[in-house]
Amino acid sequence: MWPCRFSQIRVVLVLLLLTLPALAADLSVRKRLAGHPKITAAQAGQLVGDKDWQVREALASNRRVSHEILAKLARDAHQLVRIAVATNLNTPESVHLQLAADQDQSVRSVVARF
Repeated sequence: MWPCRFSQIRVVLVLLLLTLPALAADLSVRKRLAGHPKITAAQAGQLVGDKDWQVREALASNRRVSHEILAKLARDAHQLVRIAVATNLNTPESVHLQLAADQDQSVRSVVARF
């Protein structure tokens, strides 16, 4: 009983971290939140414009984010973010088609192999 309850408390704490400015400034905290399976739509909406590409990459890899967020991330300036979108199993076909015409050869290559 305790491990389950403790794990639920940890999930709640991680989800609340974004509301604490001092902790939200920490890159590792934002990356963990971006990749968390219980991220909310509001939190994903905030992180989609994060200044650090690693946070956006973690968000692009998260299968729980909406198709709308994935479409925004497919237009990201950083190629590794776009590659993460291409390999996300939740990415819709329309976004894959967009990435298949990407300006970067490495992104197109990943889409072709995926």
